[in-house]
Amino acid sequence: MFTLKQSWIAGILASILVWTWEFLLHYSPNVLELGAPFEFLSAVPSQNFAIGHIFVLIGIPLYFIGYYHFYLMLRPASEKIARLFYFLAIVAFLYWGIWIATRWYIGTIVQLEWNIAPWVYEVLTERYLYYFDNLLQILRILIFPISWIWIYLILSWKTQYSKFMALLSPVVVLLSVFMTLAIPVIWKFLVPIALNIAHFILFSFSLYFVFKISDGEKS
Repeated sequence: MFTLKQSWIAGILASILVWTWEFLLHYSPNVLELGAPFEFLSAVPSQNFAIGHIFVLIGIPLYFIGYYHFYLMLRPASEKIARLFYFLAIVAFLYWGIWIATRWYIGTIVQLEWNIAPWVYEVLTERYLYYFDNLLQILRILIFPISWIWIYLILSWKTQYSKFMALLSPVVVLLSVFMTLAIPVIWKFLVPIALNIAHFILFSFSLYFVFKISDGEKS
């Protein structure tokens, strides 16, 4: 299986790759403007859907390996609970990956709005909302038990992390990114990639402990 360092590299690469290409998929100058669902996608360059789709699908599987890194860091506290943590993370990112894989589809529909009958457009967007957009809610729900286990293991037993890392649970870091909502000029650039920024921060902090473990093994 993957080592601590290998899985960390996969995780940091995942956050950077998906960060970059999900930004291409979702960012437009009017991303914060109110309007019909998905209307902001009309301002995204059409070529971004094709490019972003390919590279996001490369990055998402790396998140699975990246969370194996967190599993290894938490495992000394409790093998069974750390496995539950990893399982929930895999499920969450699996559904998130399916959701991202459909964004080119809804983006293309939005940009073809004026070329198709209004009732067809309405049916397609409503069906997309029901069958695909709701997949994102699974990730949003699962991020809470994932974060609870993170906090519980770090505070209750001896993991590879210091106790302060309990403050950097995935949901807390994600909410801290969402706090920039109060600053629209910044938030409009972060809203398409908030989850990736949160994980980039998590993996960056985890690097310190990887070096700490390596130094301990040498000594």
